[in-house]
Amino acid sequence: MTAERKAVIVTGSSSGIGRATAAELARSGWNVTVHGLDEAECSAASAEVISNGGRAVVVVGDIREASTAAALVDATLTGFGRIDGIVNNAGVGMTKPFGEIGDADWESILQMHLVGPTRVLRNAEAELRRRRGSVVNVSSLASLRALSGRSGYGAAKAAVDGLTRQLAAEWAEHGVRVNSIAPGTILTPLVERNFELGLLDRERVLERTPLGRLGAPSEIARVARFLLSDDASYITGQTINVDGGWSIWGGWK
Repeated sequence: MTAERKAVIVTGSSSGIGRATAAELARSGWNVTVHGLDEAECSAASAEVISNGGRAVVVVGDIREASTAAALVDATLTGFGRIDGIVNNAGVGMTKPFGEIGDADWESILQMHLVGPTRVLRNAEAELRRRRGSVVNVSSLASLRALSGRSGYGAAKAAVDGLTRQLAAEWAEHGVRVNSIAPGTILTPLVERNFELGLLDRERVLERTPLGRLGAPSEIARVARFLLSDDASYITGQTINVDGGWSIWGGWK
């Protein structure tokens, strides 16, 4: 039974959307490489994977470092002997007016959301081709819609969507599918902290969301699980909005 389980790398899986995704995939028959910056949080996420029926390996490190990307692939192949899927979820927020975004900010946000994931994918490309695997990149509503103070973050996430389409076309002949998920406002620890700091207005978000509520990490996790599965075998190069209707809001109220 264990030998038949597929293996997936989920970056940024020590909390929030990534942790929910790791647990969801474990329940669905996957072994999971858990990743994050905090060792204690990674250990807790790993325990959750195991409690949901999967095996887990842990990699602690900054996705902006090339050594972390290499370690993720090496640890997965050593621990599970295969890589069938990758969820590029690790991220960091940025809310700043364009004129206040310095060179260091641009380097950090692009390293986190674009360069880091490309390194992981480059290291795993041969194995993904061998397994005819699947990739899910976690993008954002900010890649599709202009949001106040999100020029840096939105540009980085738009690059993620662009990479998704390019790789989907390039890797299609090898049977590798690549898709993105663009979450709306999901109630993660990071979003909760942004509410507390006044960087996000909860009431305005709710008014702007047709479904009238915030999303849950598990709702993103289930879409990721679907996109990785054979049920999505004819879907590639797509960005799936999971935003409670925000992106189609027409201001009817």
